[in-house]
Amino acid sequence: MELGDPSTTEREQRSPIDEALDALDTALTDLITTMESGGLDQLTAPEKLAVWKRFETVRNQLPLIDHQLIGHGEANDLAKTYCSSTMTQFMVRVLQLSHGEAVSRVRAAAAVGPRTSMLGERLQPLLPRLAVLQRDGVVSGEKVSIVERAMAKLSVPGLDPAAVDVAEKLLTDYAPMLGPADLRRYATLGDQCSRSGRPRTGR
Repeated sequence: MELGDPSTTEREQRSPIDEALDALDTALTDLITTMESGGLDQLTAPEKLAVWKRFETVRNQLPLIDHQLIGHGEANDLAKTYCSSTMTQFMVRVLQLSHGEAVSRVRAAAAVGPRTSMLGERLQPLLPRLAVLQRDGVVSGEKVSIVERAMAKLSVPGLDPAAVDVAEKLLTDYAPMLGPADLRRYATLGDQCSRSGRPRTGR
């Protein structure tokens, strides 16, 4: 199969996804046009800040679409269809992402995206607290990546599960309040504290 954008004309009927994307395209175009035509000029400073925060919330929710696309793609071997061995390789080749960006998206989808059991039952995300924050739009993709990577370091044998759970709770509690740099430092401290609870081994 050739690489490229799928055409909706190949299908007899447009899907709900097509219609939703059309609505998104229209809304985004309207927003851009409104701003370019001076829509912000009529707002006070607090009103401009409110617009900025509202748009940031929308931006923070966009990865939820990535999670669905990646999860569905992995479940249906989409990468193999396009001659790629992994979803990361597929995203690099087809979407022309950097390797680092593709890896980050795949890791985020695995941590906070939808999951299903071997029997097809819906499971909660691996990091459910973080998933809720992203769905609410209160954490950026960068913060999701920081928390996900910190928790991945704690997913090793020998660590006290209770300490790991506390670390996840603390990270997700502070993620909406701290900037990325401070959250990264806090995650490092949480890693050290959790590892201090590793059971002692015999000599």
